[in-house]
Amino acid sequence: MSATTEIRAFVEAHQPCGELIGNGSPATAEGYQLFLRCACGLEFERWVPMAEATADIAALASEN
Repeated sequence: MSATTEIRAFVEAHQPCGELIGNGSPATAEGYQLFLRCACGLEFERWVPMAEATADIAALASEN
């Protein structure tokens, strides 16, 4: 499952809880660490390889 798909699922599931806060590590040639925290206390953390991030960005661009 792509990072974009996982993020969307987390956001949709936790929208009723209130505020979501996101952050990430600085990107490197290998990728980056992504963090999301919901107002309910649940956290989402995922390593995103750069190749996957590039593919997700291209897919999102094609949606628009």
